[in-house]
Amino acid sequence: MIESNKILSISKINIRIEKYPLIKSYKLSFATLNKFISVQTDFIFSNQQKNTTEVVPLFGYNNETKEVILKNIKSWKKEIIGKNTIDARNFIKNNINHFPFSTSPFLTAIDLLEFPFKKINPKSLKYVVPTSTKNQEELHNLISIKKNGIKVKLSGDLNIDIESIIKIKDKIKDYPYKIRFDANQAYNYNDLKELFLFFVNNNIQNKIQYVEQPLSVGEEKAIGEIRAEFKDIEIMLDESIITKGDLDLALNNQVNFIKLKLFKQGGIKETIEIARAAKKEKINIILGNGVATHISNFIENQIFMAYPNLFFLPLESNGFLKIK
Repeated sequence: MIESNKILSISKINIRIEKYPLIKSYKLSFATLNKFISVQTDFIFSNQQKNTTEVVPLFGYNNETKEVILKNIKSWKKEIIGKNTIDARNFIKNNINHFPFSTSPFLTAIDLLEFPFKKINPKSLKYVVPTSTKNQEELHNLISIKKNGIKVKLSGDLNIDIESIIKIKDKIKDYPYKIRFDANQAYNYNDLKELFLFFVNNNIQNKIQYVEQPLSVGEEKAIGEIRAEFKDIEIMLDESIITKGDLDLALNNQVNFIKLKLFKQGGIKETIEIARAAKKEKINIILGNGVATHISNFIENQIFMAYPNLFFLPLESNGFLKIK
C-alpha cells in the first residue's frame, strides 16, 4: 500500500520539453498543428516513487503560452520542493482559475500517488475520429463509409464551413450517427445564428450531437440565447468550464454537454469532482484531450475506466493516436 500523502514529500522535479511530429496536420479554427510540444515533468517523492506528467501548450485555446507555462512551473517548483504533498497541492491548486494548464502537471503528479490504476489497452477504447471542414476529402470519405464518432473542426469562417457541409449534406442525411462539430470559440453571434439556420433549413439538425464552444469564453449568455432559439441543436461548453463553479454557466444557459480534460481542470481529483457534480445535474460529460500525448491521455483513460458511468462516449482522449 502506498504511503500516506501526510508522510510523503516532494524531493525533486525534473523538467524537459519533447516534440512529437504528427501523422498529419491537425487543423483547428485558430491554428494548424504539425507537432505536439509536450512540457514534461518527473516528480520524485520521498519514497522514491517517480510520477511523470505533462502539459501540451495550446495558445489560442487559452492564454497560457509555452513560455508562461515554463515560467510558472519553474517558479512553483522552487516553492514546493521539500513540502509534503498536502501542503504542496493546496499551494498549487490556488492557481487553477488563472493558470489551469500550468497547475495540471503538479496536481496530477500528486494525485497519481493514490489513483487506482487498471491494466488497459488504450487503443481498445472507443474514440472520436477527428476531421475538419478545411479537409473536404477526408470529411467526405468519413461520412461516406459511415464512420461512427466523427468530430468536425469548424474553421470559424461561415462561408467555408457552409460550403463544405453543403457538398455532403445529402450524405449526412443518410448517415446513421450523430456528428460533433467544434468551433473552438471561433464564431461571432450573428454568424453562429446563420450557421444554425443553415442546419435547420437543410434539415440536418437531427444529425448533430452538439456544436462545441461556438462563442468565446464570457459569451455564455449569448450561447443561451442561441440555445433558446434553436432548441433542437445542442451546444457544449469546453473552454468555459474550468472549475466546479463554472457549471452554472451550463445550467443557466440550457447547455446539456460539457468537456473535461486533465490540462484544463487541474488534477485528477478536480476532474472527477466536476464530473460527479455535472452528472448530478444531468449534464452529459465528454472526457479527453485531442492535443496531448500518451502520458496524459493514458491518465484520462484511467479516469474513464474508474468511473465509466460518469462519461458520454466516445472518448476524446485521442491525441496519442495523432502522433507518428
